[in-house]
Amino acid sequence: MGPLLPDIRRAFGLSASAAGLITALPVLCFGLAAFASPYLARRFGMERTIGVVLLLICGGLGIRSAGSIMSLYLGTAVLAAAIAVANVLLPAVIKADFPARVGLLTGAYTTVMTGTAALAALIAVPVAAAVGGWRSGLLVWLPVVVFAGVCWIPQLRGSSQHEVVVRSASGVGLWRKPLAWGVATYFGLQSLGFYALLNWLPSLLQDDHFTPGTAGALLSLMTVIGIPLGLLVPAIVGGRADQRMAAMTTSVITGVGLLGLLVLPHSAPVLWVILIGLGQGATFPLSLMFMALRASNVSVTGELSAMSQGFGYLMAASGTLLVGVVHDVTGSWGAVVTLLLVVTVVQGVAGWIAGRAGVVA
Repeated sequence: MGPLLPDIRRAFGLSASAAGLITALPVLCFGLAAFASPYLARRFGMERTIGVVLLLICGGLGIRSAGSIMSLYLGTAVLAAAIAVANVLLPAVIKADFPARVGLLTGAYTTVMTGTAALAALIAVPVAAAVGGWRSGLLVWLPVVVFAGVCWIPQLRGSSQHEVVVRSASGVGLWRKPLAWGVATYFGLQSLGFYALLNWLPSLLQDDHFTPGTAGALLSLMTVIGIPLGLLVPAIVGGRADQRMAAMTTSVITGVGLLGLLVLPHSAPVLWVILIGLGQGATFPLSLMFMALRASNVSVTGELSAMSQGFGYLMAASGTLLVGVVHDVTGSWGAVVTLLLVVTVVQGVAGWIAGRAGVVA
């Protein structure tokens, strides 16, 4: 919806704050709905829950394009909540069905997810123009979700084999376990850094005398450059017992890019953005993979995934707001980049904890 936001604002006469709520709402729903996912999986089974989620996504798409401002907000919330539940449960499904190939399958689905999201953002405007406006442009993705639902039908028939495992542990006390907090903090900080730059990097660059076109191109480069790493990194390190060096290395790469952006922004902006994109592109699949690798069974995977994504996306939403506050208070984007550097250092420490061999029992 981001590329179509100017059209949506004109259609409803929305202020910047009202439009900002539309962009913040999905991240908030990601965090809040994630905590409900383990309960839904225990109550209905993982595969059935994901099947219902796909139906809710279809409904959310229809509501969002219904025409009123309330339907726009409501449809966005339904979509985000449904997607959040699927995001939490997919690592548990992978743990259950492919326990020996967690890295490979995590890499495959994160690559598809980020790649198609980038494609959707790229073609949203021309598709909307071709089909008659932003409402039809947002609804045009409905056949894709229907196709996904058809592909998911065989999973519904085999769902009973996992229900006993999922229901065997309704509470595992993850909030008292340092390893679980390491995984959750690592996911949360990488989400904070990514969403902060996704929302604020163009403003930062334009205030530093980059043209709007250049700023947009650099943001696109940052988001696209790391997509192949979503497949490569988990496949390379997923079979190892210890992933600490991988987690630290990705944080260091991101940190070097941020440091270059802070100290020498005009010397090699493309290089700095590439480094940030590579670091973040590798960090995201690693953080998802930890949810399966650090869990002792399928039930714990779902609980750990819910804790990490619920905590992480709420942290990302608050972090995006914090960046705006820091800039307003200091009047400097340098203070913002310094803040993100500190976040990246702490992320590396959390990655060292999350990457240590062992499981949450």
